[in-house]
Amino acid sequence: MFGSRENLHLIERWTRTGPKTLAYEVLIEDPTVWIRPWTIKQEFHRQSDEENRIYYEPRCIEGNYGLPGLLHGRRV
Repeated sequence: MFGSRENLHLIERWTRTGPKTLAYEVLIEDPTVWIRPWTIKQEFHRQSDEENRIYYEPRCIEGNYGLPGLLHGRRV
């Protein structure tokens, strides 16, 4: 992470801050790279069931040689 290697030390914390929220905090330190430790904080909110539905990723069809047969079979 940003030039850090074997001396990198991370402390991660996940905290429930409410019925629909989580707080993520990570303390990052490496005395060989940075003068002092630093912290990242992020809050997460639960999505509604509609927003959190399963998303089927569109498939790449480049180089899919079986696709013409699949399309032909579907049309028939």
